[in-house]
Amino acid sequence: MYSTSKITPLSFEGTLTKRTLLSAIAKTFDPLGWLSPITIQYKTIMQRLGKQQLKWDERVPTDIKLEWEQLANDVQFVKDIKIPRFLSVDSDNLFHLFGFSDASGKAYAAAIYCRSVSDTGKINVQLIIAKTRVAPLKTVSLPRLELCGALLLVKLMDFTCKALNYPISQAQFYTDSTIVLSWIGSHASRWKTFIVNRVAKIQTLSSATQWHHISGSANPADLATRGVSSSTLLTSIWLCGPKFLHETFPFQTDSSVPSLNDAVPEERYCTLQSTIVPNHLPDGNNLLHKFSSLSKLKRAISYCLRFVNNCKKFKG
Repeated sequence: MYSTSKITPLSFEGTLTKRTLLSAIAKTFDPLGWLSPITIQYKTIMQRLGKQQLKWDERVPTDIKLEWEQLANDVQFVKDIKIPRFLSVDSDNLFHLFGFSDASGKAYAAAIYCRSVSDTGKINVQLIIAKTRVAPLKTVSLPRLELCGALLLVKLMDFTCKALNYPISQAQFYTDSTIVLSWIGSHASRWKTFIVNRVAKIQTLSSATQWHHISGSANPADLATRGVSSSTLLTSIWLCGPKFLHETFPFQTDSSVPSLNDAVPEERYCTLQSTIVPNHLPDGNNLLHKFSSLSKLKRAISYCLRFVNNCKKFKG
């Protein structure tokens, strides 16, 4: 049993405007994000048009028109993409979910793969769901975008586990950002507000032991942040996941986190102010040792205060 995602030819008639461009994009039906490496290119083009504040029926700039025509020509090479929709979730099968997140300067993405192992040892890996988000128009650092991708991943994993309604043997998360792994592995209060809010949510939906490092070349979510041609998509790791998922446990993958030589960015520094008080006061100033009772001490202090007050009146 297969699900077929149709890549509708991006054809248009007459002048290419923001309205006709959006109409052509809307014809691609991809609710589960299987075509994310292609559709993210549509989203970035629309974002650029929005940034230029073009009117709906205004002609798009030449550079965007050329990019759109090239994208439309590429899509025509692949009419249908078939993805197995049957998940082998028999009682004898081990059912694992593996999530991957990544970010680039223009987008961040998350993808989740199902890995099932039958009682005969047969391994099956397939893409379940993916999501992409374009980067904000306001410049955001790449580590922050990577963190947004990690947050998108844990939310997507939580949604997927609830939707499947089936016991998951294992759920693991992968990112190629060592900074994000450092943020997730530390107490959220160490970081600045932007980081605190997202790390706290990630730590609520996952544990630090579930997070692992993966190289950028083996990360399928990288394809959904950059965008690839439709022909490249069919031969990439996007549909079937990285190579190590098809191997037996334990995975032979570079999951070790490279050490950070510099301080982790976004750390919140607190200024501590303290007052040094001597442990022993001079004996001549220690009034407690000069009186045998508290009442005598209070009486002596009252006399002193009265004397000071009388002196002020006399001087006035």
